[in-house]
Amino acid sequence: MMVQFKRVGRREIYKGRVVNLVQDLLETPDGKVVNWDLIIHNGASAIIPVDADGKIIMVRQYRNAADLEMLEIPAGKLEEGEDPYECARRELEEETGYASDDVEFLIDFYPAIGYSNEKIYVYVATNLKESQRYLPIKINTICKNIVCPYD
Repeated sequence: MMVQFKRVGRREIYKGRVVNLVQDLLETPDGKVVNWDLIIHNGASAIIPVDADGKIIMVRQYRNAADLEMLEIPAGKLEEGEDPYECARRELEEETGYASDDVEFLIDFYPAIGYSNEKIYVYVATNLKESQRYLPIKINTICKNIVCPYD
């Protein structure tokens, strides 16, 4: 049997552009009341673009949290009410310059469940084709494509 916690209150600490921070008041199974910090996030979609040779296209972009350029699969924040599938397709085009009509759901997960409700939906795209939709504004100025063998 699962032990039950009960949220008995919530106070907003910070409201930002990407995340909000709240402090929840939780009643524990033994009746104690504790504060629990929580980052509220709309969620995100990520997509694994696989080219005709079976290689994965990744993007290198600066990430403030690490203060480094990171190598990642294309991903981005869900806009309010946005469908995760559509977000993944949009991010594929925005970050790589490719589009695909062959996009399949792979998995969803919570990357930081201990302190955030962010959920990431991951898709796989095959049969990639070049897209001019977002070029040349974003591609190669913020993100740089890297083709990686999948072994």
